[in-house]
This record gives sequence, C-alpha cells and structure tokens, in this order.
Amino acid sequence: MKNTEPIVELPAGYRLNEQFCDDFQGTELNPKKWAPLCPWFLGRIGAFYFDPANVSVQDGLLRLTARMPKAGTAPLQHQLTNSDRYSTAFVQSRERILYGYFEIRSRSMKANVCNAFWLHNPLDPPAKWLKGDFSEEIDIFEVFGNPSAASRRREYLMTVHKYMTPYIEATGNADHESAGNSAYVPFDFAEDFHVYSFLWTPENLTWFVDGKELCKIRNTYHFRPLYLNFDCEVMLWEGTPDAADLPAKFDIDYIRTWQLE
Repeated sequence: MKNTEPIVELPAGYRLNEQFCDDFQGTELNPKKWAPLCPWFLGRIGAFYFDPANVSVQDGLLRLTARMPKAGTAPLQHQLTNSDRYSTAFVQSRERILYGYFEIRSRSMKANVCNAFWLHNPLDPPAKWLKGDFSEEIDIFEVFGNPSAASRRREYLMTVHKYMTPYIEATGNADHESAGNSAYVPFDFAEDFHVYSFLWTPENLTWFVDGKELCKIRNTYHFRPLYLNFDCEVMLWEGTPDAADLPAKFDIDYIRTWQLE
C-alpha cells in the first residue's frame, strides 16, 4: 500500500480504516468499497448526466472522464430533460463514515469542469421528504482545471452545506444554508498530482493541501455518518467547457482514511 503515513501529523490514536483506503490497482473498481453511480443524484437537469462508463481504473489510477456524448446515446430520461449535453462520472463509497482524516493524491482534468471530493448524507426516504430534518454536505474540494472565469484559476473551494427537508437533490428547491471558504494555491490543478486532505472531528473541520493547513472552522452540524464521493460536474453558472478540452480526465492516485480508535 502506498503512503501509509499521513502527510500531516495527526493526534495519537488514529489508525487506517481499510474500507476507505484504495490504491486503485487492477482494471476495475473494488465493488465492496465503491459504486460507479449515485442512486440519489443522476445528473443535473439541462446540463449533464453521470455515466458509469466514464469511470475506469487503469495504470494505478481511478479515472473519472467528462465528455460530450453522441446525440441520442444518453438514457431517455436525460434526453427528455436536456441533461444529455455532457456525460460525466461519479464514484460513491459503499458505506458511510463518521469523522476521520481523509487524504488523496489527485490531478484535476484540464477543462472547465468542476472536479470534486466530498462527503454527503442524502438521508433515506421518507426522512428526506418530511419537514424537520436536514441533509449535510462537506466539500473537501471543488476545483476547475481550466476555468472560464479567471477568478477560479487556482481557487480551492471548500464549502459546507445544510439542506433542510423536504428536498430533491440537485433541483434547488430546498431551504439551504452554506458557508463558503476558498483559498488560492501556487499551482494549476491540472498540471500535476498534489495531496489534498481533510480532518473532520466533532469539534472542527480542517482542510490541507500538500500538508499545509488552508482553512479551519468549527463543526456546527456535521455529526452523522456521510458517504465519501468523487465526481466531476459541468456547472452551468460557471460556464460550459470548451469542446476542444473534452474528453478530459480527473485522476486519483490513492485515497487514505484514518480514524480515531
């Protein structure tokens, strides 16, 4: 296993959780750890759909691809909702996890496509359709390898979300609270591999890049187990990718997860 020691110094008592560790060797995802599609988020209306065919394991990397599919090849539901302009990729952990230190080494795609590593609790029905609860999301990172907006170049986005029920994912109809944080890094995300990591405790949320702390905030409502996700999305409010940049690939070399015993 590559890199069994974290890039940042952790308090005593943290141990690897093998369920959330992977070197992505071989030719396919480990089905006991990961799923190449998200059952509760199939795409974004008017923009894109997630296609398991865009998820691959090769050359020791988990590879997520964004592309422009041929007309008429998308599933019918995406054609009917104009969600077939682009096809992208989503990988979700099979299990949820509560607290820990998460570390990946990755390189973003060189395109105006959001590459993301995040934690989320979608809630199980019927809780998500009833008032009085909320769904949580922690964006460990959202980055653009070749953004349309100059202000997004080298900007590392870190956001926490609280979606009040009832809601339907990706439709924008939920009462929503968010706290956005960002920092600028001295490199382009698509140039090379870098190590991105995050420490989630009952008290704090802390983000790191290449072992350097970027941001730390109090944990105010993330106290339930969450799924671990990798994906790439076309965010229409950030502009669309240049067709010449597609297909493009988001590569993950490894993921490591440590938890306090």
